[in-house]
Amino acid sequence: MKEEEKPQITVKEQKEMLLRAKGFEEFIQSFPDNSNNFADNPIRCTGSLSPFTDVRRGEITSEIIIAKDYYLDPRNQEGTLEERRAKVRVVIQRVFKKFIEQRTQEYESVKCHYRGIDWNKPGGSSWKTITCQPGFYFIEESLVRTMNGDWKEGPVWGLNHSSLSWKTGGHRRSETFAEVDAKYFQIPIKVLDELNSARKILHDLGIPTELS
Repeated sequence: MKEEEKPQITVKEQKEMLLRAKGFEEFIQSFPDNSNNFADNPIRCTGSLSPFTDVRRGEITSEIIIAKDYYLDPRNQEGTLEERRAKVRVVIQRVFKKFIEQRTQEYESVKCHYRGIDWNKPGGSSWKTITCQPGFYFIEESLVRTMNGDWKEGPVWGLNHSSLSWKTGGHRRSETFAEVDAKYFQIPIKVLDELNSARKILHDLGIPTELS
């Protein structure tokens, strides 16, 4: 069956739907344009994830720089040099821990909802696939789908649950749907990458951030 015979939501319509997602405009705009990748756009997203900008990076580095300048000032008499270095490490540990906890919560709060529809004329059959945005994975337990005989095969999950496929068909006109949520994949790695970009700034300033 030709693709144009199936009901489709255009890229423009998808983006308009996304932009109506209250309070999530900045997050939606970060999605790649579908003309350049094979991912589908979600129909809605919820959560609170702020962009990781120079301002956020500066929040990490500034407190540590201030602590270093204070405790390692030769005029500072609050203990030996090694004791004052230990105090700087305490500040580093506190700042890093706070960032990791807050940023992890932000990523974990994000959830995007996807919907796919497939149909065929009597006697026809086809496979339908929906793919989440890069860096996300589908939550298998959230799947809601057609449960009648029109659903012939599936669900088939792609690598790391990045896609969902199923087969539709029947003697009469057949129609199936699948709805599923997606969340960020490998959150600890994303958070560590952001933290390391701030650590690099500190290292360039001669401030070691190894805690061991």
